[in-house]
Amino acid sequence: MILTELPNELLLIIFSFLQKTKNYLVLRETCQLFNQILQVVPFFHKGERRGNIYLQGNIYWRTLETKRIIKEILFESYGQIRINVYDRRIFNETIQYKLPKTVKKMIYHKTLTRVYEFDLEKNKISTSDITTQVVPMCSIS
Repeated sequence: MILTELPNELLLIIFSFLQKTKNYLVLRETCQLFNQILQVVPFFHKGERRGNIYLQGNIYWRTLETKRIIKEILFESYGQIRINVYDRRIFNETIQYKLPKTVKKMIYHKTLTRVYEFDLEKNKISTSDITTQVVPMCSIS
């Protein structure tokens, strides 16, 4: 039987035997069904479960006992990302995040398409225009 064909309740029981946060995150990356099921990911530190990671818009790490936020990643306007760490005993290492190097935004007008390209490494914004041809409507009466 294929793993994704099992009922969600049984999948959650199987996932409860995992003992590393990275295993849960890899499961979320590999399958859309697992991504939907695992909205709250257990957080382990030194082999012991310390809390949960909540993945809803922003990302929050909360302790099991007090439900206190110990780390948060906030996605703000204009692509800004703010990381707040409140417990340095657990999060004392530098983590590399895989962010895109460029971001494109296209705005469509009647006769042209304006392309904005944001280069995050060089901190540069470039724009270009692509003209779109308007085909005149021909009606025969």
